[in-house]
Amino acid sequence: MGVTALTPLSAADIRDRTGSGVSYKGIVEERAGTVQPAKLALGLRSLALSRGVVIHERTPVTRIDAGRPSTLVTQAGRLRAAKVVIATNAWASSLGRTIWRRWSGYHRRSRVEM
Repeated sequence: MGVTALTPLSAADIRDRTGSGVSYKGIVEERAGTVQPAKLALGLRSLALSRGVVIHERTPVTRIDAGRPSTLVTQAGRLRAAKVVIATNAWASSLGRTIWRRWSGYHRRSRVEM
């Protein structure tokens, strides 16, 4: 059809698009997109907070007791929550098989294979 999905970029094109003079050659695919992970995380955090979600950062949880609500145990005390998000990203496997077996009764949208 004579239409290519990829468009070559010169160093000047890249500098105009990004403000960076580091790259000297590139391509762009106009139908594609990318996500900057830190901006996504900050945007999701901001949205959650605006909707009343309470985020407990840097609070290690030593145990989660299933129930309605669930009880999260920390060194400083206990927290009850209707919903729990286990956001471990790439470090999920460091939790070990035992802890995932303990959570087998929880509803999970994704499963970590170890």
